[in-house]
Amino acid sequence: MNKQTIKKIGIFGGTQEGRLLAEFCRDEDIDFTISVATAYGEQILENTAIFSDKVHAGRMNAQEMAQWITQEAITAVVDATHPFARTVSKEIRSACIITKTKYLRLLREKTEENSSDAFPLSWVSSFEEAAARLKQELLSSPEKKALLTVGSKELACFAAEKALLSRIFVRVLPSVEAIKTCQDAGFYGKQIIAMQGPFSTELNKALIRTVQASFLVTKESGKTGGFEEKIRAAHECGCQVIAIKRPKEHDCEEDEHGKSLEEIKQWLSKEKHRKKNAEHPQKTIECIQKTTENLQKTKEHLPEITLLGIGTGGTGQITLNGLQAILRADAFLGASRMIETAKTMRGMLSGSESIPPCPPGIPSDGKRESIAECIAYKNIQPDPRQESAAECVTYKKEEMLSWLMKHPKIKHPVILFSGDTGFYSGTKGVYELLKAEFPSAFFRLLPGISSLSYFAAKIGRPWENAETVSFHGREEIIDWTFADKKERFFLLDGEERLDQICQNLLENGQENATLWVGENLSYPTEKITCGSPKKLLNMHFEKLLVAWVRPGAVTEEVE
Repeated sequence: MNKQTIKKIGIFGGTQEGRLLAEFCRDEDIDFTISVATAYGEQILENTAIFSDKVHAGRMNAQEMAQWITQEAITAVVDATHPFARTVSKEIRSACIITKTKYLRLLREKTEENSSDAFPLSWVSSFEEAAARLKQELLSSPEKKALLTVGSKELACFAAEKALLSRIFVRVLPSVEAIKTCQDAGFYGKQIIAMQGPFSTELNKALIRTVQASFLVTKESGKTGGFEEKIRAAHECGCQVIAIKRPKEHDCEEDEHGKSLEEIKQWLSKEKHRKKNAEHPQKTIECIQKTTENLQKTKEHLPEITLLGIGTGGTGQITLNGLQAILRADAFLGASRMIETAKTMRGMLSGSESIPPCPPGIPSDGKRESIAECIAYKNIQPDPRQESAAECVTYKKEEMLSWLMKHPKIKHPVILFSGDTGFYSGTKGVYELLKAEFPSAFFRLLPGISSLSYFAAKIGRPWENAETVSFHGREEIIDWTFADKKERFFLLDGEERLDQICQNLLENGQENATLWVGENLSYPTEKITCGSPKKLLNMHFEKLLVAWVRPGAVTEEVE
């Protein structure tokens, strides 16, 4: 054990163990604060006389947890989250590493697979495997039903087979968030049983019989999770149990961090006796300042990854925040055209045509002076995620990841995307992959000016009610009669697609519709043409095109 005196405990988790530990600290006059993910968890704590000033409600990532630990002057963290919440535990451990705070994992009592021959179970290793097993059973027995007691977060994989939804019932916490998750997955009305545990064997039996369940799907949630009561009830009702094994703790069983609730209580009692009667206020201030300094130093050694939308192509479509990121960058990742745009802006802003040299240890690209850069694209078939059809960019997420991992000295990489990061962009896939591999990194998503907002401004049309359609590498089902009378914005993949739009309008009674066509938006060769479908049909345009359609009579023509 660390001999440093523990002054304040931070508890993560709205589980029963977390609540019991908070009550113990309250009763023993041990300074503590507790973090729960939802407002419902906060309400449960308040009902057990845990004062609201001791509770933080809301989900946090590792950086936010680190800030909370620092602000609350927490000196030891107890991770009492659910055994299946492995991602959250990973974030908590990262926050403790960042702040150099003692970490203890509160381990829930496990249930042995062979604990009772009287209660045979079908064990599976994941929610997906449980869903597949249940699907097989229900398809082979059309008259049978199932009750899920796996929580609300994993319901989607059980709802994949829509034909079976009507025969599945779910039991979740009585929170707005949980019920909405059920509805989003396709469960409604009497299929949703919203109740707060703990549940006795008799109550479990009553629910199983009420919904006439032949199968019970549950998690191996241990004693405090009511696992034994559930399988006992299922056995007495003749209901088959599909049990999901608890995921392996990350080495917590083998080292000093994994403790039972009673062991952590005993440890806290010993720490209470070791605690000094009082400390000078200045020492407390110095401790907070030191922790803050450690956090700042750690942050300096972690990468700050920026995903930047550079707009429609011209340098004027990058936001001020984006320009600041470009100036701060020590590496650009993206298509060659985008990298050249960023390097041009960097040179203009720095007042120099040359670019600062590569960071130490990063190989130069062979040019005179250059920051490190990774060109990750292929000129292949159009990618439906990208705005730009002029250069068919396919982002190689794995190649970007590999490049960053091979260059740990890069601390401020900027990944460049065309248009806006939230409008038909490849940002999502890149962000999710890098976030999983760099959980302690600081991520920033900076939008650019999308072709939609740029073009709407150019032609003077409001776009808040317009429908957006992308024809980049995919087909869309369009009502060419425009019965809804909505205006539409199209991302096109060439002039052939524009001819197709004009032909469809003419064939569906929209010969008087107004079309605006934009070529090479924001480039020096930008051109906007307006006219009727008949006028624009078979006209020659550049490949980098967008179009706007307003149903109704043509009232203006603009070149």
